[in-house]
Amino acid sequence: MLWCLSTIATLPSTSWAIESAAKVDRSPRIAGYERYHGQTLGDAADEEEDRQPVDELALGRLLVGELNCVACHATSNELKQVLLSKQAPRLTNVSQRVQPEWILEYLADPHLAKPGTTMPHILGALQENERASAALALTHFLASDKPLRNSFVDRGLANKGANTFQRVGCAACHNLAKDGAEDWKTSVSLAHVSQKYTVESLARFLKEPHEARPSARMPSLNLKDEEIREIVAWFFRDLTFPPNLTYAYYEGSWENLPNFSELKSVSSGETSGFDVEIAPKKSDYGLVFTGTIDVPAAGEYQFWITSDDGSELKIDGASVAKMDGIHPAQTKAGKTRLDAGKHPVVVEFFQQGGGAELKVEVQGPKLSRRPLESLLVALPSKASAGQELAKRPFEFDPNLAAQGKELFTSLNCAACHEYKQGNDTLKPQHQATELAKIDLTKGCLAESVSGKSANYRLSEAQRSSIKQALKALKDVASQPEALAALTSGPAKIHQTFLAFNCYACHQRGLYGGAEKIRDSVFETTMKEMGDEGRLPPSLNGVGDKLRDDWLAKLLNEGANNRQNYMLTHMPRYGSGAIGHLKDLLLASDRKPEPAPDTIAKFNEPDYRIKAAGRHMVGGNSLSCIKCHDFGQYPSIGIRAINLASMTSRLREDWFVRYLANPQEYRPGTRMPAAWPFGTTSLPDLLEGKPELQIRAVWMYLSDGEKAAIPAGLIREPIELVATDTPLVYRNFIEGAGSRGIGIAFPEKVNLAWDANNMRLAMIWHGAFIDASRHWTGRGQGFTGPSGDEILAMPDGRPVAYLTTPDQAWPEGLARENGYRFQGYSLPVVAKDQPALTAFQFTDGRLDVIDQFSAWKSSPNDTTTDLQRTILTRPYKGSTISSTDGTPQFRVLKASRIEQEESLAGNSSSSTTWLIDGVWRLTIEPQAGTQGLHPQLRTMGNSKELLLPLHPDKATGWVLKFNW
Repeated sequence: MLWCLSTIATLPSTSWAIESAAKVDRSPRIAGYERYHGQTLGDAADEEEDRQPVDELALGRLLVGELNCVACHATSNELKQVLLSKQAPRLTNVSQRVQPEWILEYLADPHLAKPGTTMPHILGALQENERASAALALTHFLASDKPLRNSFVDRGLANKGANTFQRVGCAACHNLAKDGAEDWKTSVSLAHVSQKYTVESLARFLKEPHEARPSARMPSLNLKDEEIREIVAWFFRDLTFPPNLTYAYYEGSWENLPNFSELKSVSSGETSGFDVEIAPKKSDYGLVFTGTIDVPAAGEYQFWITSDDGSELKIDGASVAKMDGIHPAQTKAGKTRLDAGKHPVVVEFFQQGGGAELKVEVQGPKLSRRPLESLLVALPSKASAGQELAKRPFEFDPNLAAQGKELFTSLNCAACHEYKQGNDTLKPQHQATELAKIDLTKGCLAESVSGKSANYRLSEAQRSSIKQALKALKDVASQPEALAALTSGPAKIHQTFLAFNCYACHQRGLYGGAEKIRDSVFETTMKEMGDEGRLPPSLNGVGDKLRDDWLAKLLNEGANNRQNYMLTHMPRYGSGAIGHLKDLLLASDRKPEPAPDTIAKFNEPDYRIKAAGRHMVGGNSLSCIKCHDFGQYPSIGIRAINLASMTSRLREDWFVRYLANPQEYRPGTRMPAAWPFGTTSLPDLLEGKPELQIRAVWMYLSDGEKAAIPAGLIREPIELVATDTPLVYRNFIEGAGSRGIGIAFPEKVNLAWDANNMRLAMIWHGAFIDASRHWTGRGQGFTGPSGDEILAMPDGRPVAYLTTPDQAWPEGLARENGYRFQGYSLPVVAKDQPALTAFQFTDGRLDVIDQFSAWKSSPNDTTTDLQRTILTRPYKGSTISSTDGTPQFRVLKASRIEQEESLAGNSSSSTTWLIDGVWRLTIEPQAGTQGLHPQLRTMGNSKELLLPLHPDKATGWVLKFNW
């Protein structure tokens, strides 16, 4: 163990360590405290008397919580809730993520290795030799006999990584990702990262930071794998390896890989990785890299070679992947089976002109896709014996590990850090004084910490703040009302925002929002949106604004629903860390729901209200789509938050109030006031009442992405229009399935028929269908109706044989239960008769003709509706016995179906039905249908309207839809 002892004795300086303790403040760095201690709140332009002092006691409690004082000093559960203490990192698997050399240096002096750390210097009171021995033993306990191996990174991603680091929001809590970046006092230092982690362990940590740090002060930004690779590449941009390849350099101009064995190299040497930068020229050259890979396990391996220009990978002398020729960066893949152990590898490359790039990757048994360099064997070292000793890797010593385990419990490391061995969690050996009984002048709070006390290197200001907070907490503990105020309501919200540094991005009250020094790190892709497009939103009234379920999801999972313009991510903290905020924000912010008798009521059916809402959102009215996306469709201007997500995020009452006066809820917003001072620009729509119009927009948006697309959103629509005769459109129709058949009548009434289930799927008024989705590009996906007043018909097969009145309607697709589609007739126009179109199918027992035409209830009616004729007859002589049940045709399923008296002009045998209180269906039996009557039945919470059919002769019904 000479290497380890030598290292601890000399503590060599590195590029990441602080050279001089005198040059840096080594006190714990906690963003909320550093930002607000000693400050006053309010705008700089405010008069002095209008500015407010910060809550210094809250800052003191912040320190007590972030330093995790209660891990050693017991206190009540109520006070623990107040403090929101930060659990120290879990150390059970620390050997899988942190390099032992860094652990050793960190334990020797945490505040030197990582300035600003909240980790106390537990070994600080020991003599130098004792401290070195203790740090060494603890390191062996925490380390593993399976050392971590670093792997190569794509240095070409490093610059991207610096940009990604700032773009996604890392720089809200950390210094900028650039060499020589200013060290801000509100930043958590990352200067040590490349020495602490390996490439892979840092990537795992960024993917799931809460596995190691359950208190979520480091949140997950829900990064994509590529973003993680970029950020990791930035941190390890200076990582170097011993040479692991020899190379030969050639000069010449080729269009394909030459036979390098027949050429004479210009120069040769050793290098680390497949680095084309070693070539002295920028064009007209070739490189041959030769080395050895050490394959960990036998099996099939896949390789990828990416190059600009040509390249080839050979293993054991055989070609595995070849990307030859002159081209921009392109990739070829190849597979081969390899035994465990060493294999010679050769990579040939040539560059003619333009960009130069070479990358080789591998994936195999228990080996995720990674650079091939990670398997390369280092070339024999030419270093002297003394140099080789200095570079010896960490060697695990089980005897020292046993000593370290004893120290881990005796030094009370286990009080803060979770460490499990099997099912057992190590426990601390000592119990410190209770929090309420500690002497505020001694121990950790002493001006000069000594003995076994944890030395946090507190500043005088921090020490004073902690003392004041502990005194106040001692008083509060005996006052139930005061204690309750700290565990709930605004005080707990504020304490949470401080602890999790929510104020770094969000403003609430007089606290928070981007610091001036960090303002530029918040960026947008839509500069026209100004600060609204780049700065995270204010959280004033957020509990009033957001739906309960969305708020809970946001706190638990984070969000990126503003990604089309705002680059900063909303992190994922997890409900275990900040889930309590939901109820606190609701209680603090939520305004009472308006009394039902104060809400404006509609006098129109829902489908007409939605049509009005759609009209207002569209490009021919209020033009919301000029700034907002709608579902998968981008807006025609700036891409503000998606309209289709509004009702899943926002509360209706807040939405109505906000649209009535956006400036009241978001001062300075660019959102226009469409109903200024309670007036409207649409006096003829919905009685000209602003509240009704706003609620109509809400009702329309409540259908989410299933809502009809607003007019003017699709830039190059292909609107299908029926002129003199009905128009047929067969394709994937939303609501009618993959075999949808749409029919448009010239009278602006439309239907969609589902040829999978042999059913009428829906009917609607106005525009028919926009075919641009199917007639441009790849033509994939479903398209829905372009019109309004859409009525959906019952799903499932249309005919059933019921043995009892309350028998459930059978489930399953019609085509899978004996139904066969027999085609449809093209629209027929007879003189002085309406155009007809008909569908025909059989279920094996009955033939059915489903016929449609446009229809008006009276000559003076301005709206054309739909007439449907259903004709049935026995199928090819088949018989239906009484045991089979009575054949029934289901025409409607709704919440409410009520029979009315016959409308004037209808035959006495007709019946009229009011559906959901808003539209009507008139049913008339045809000749031969005597003795049969529509049947209304209740099934669960729904009503069903059935038409009985003769099992042994023709039956006919005429249905007139009036909506």
